[in-house]
Amino acid sequence: MHGAAITVLLSAALLTLLLTLPVAFRLVALVRQPEQELREAFYDRCIQLAVAVTFVLYPVLCGRLLLLFHYVDFDDVQVLSTDVRLD
Repeated sequence: MHGAAITVLLSAALLTLLLTLPVAFRLVALVRQPEQELREAFYDRCIQLAVAVTFVLYPVLCGRLLLLFHYVDFDDVQVLSTDVRLD
């Protein structure tokens, strides 16, 4: 697969995961109808999961996005190949 396609898929997967966590929380809360204390603990776990997943996947996603840009060595500086300052 092309690098850009993988990056877009990774972005979509992260966004989907982060958007489905609140939906899943509401669904479980409606189906099981736990006590208030258990519901709050479950909500806290959902927040912890979202933060952990974002903490792990966000740097990977940013690294992949930076790899999409092509750069050229210009003397001792790296610039984007489409940079207008090169002309």
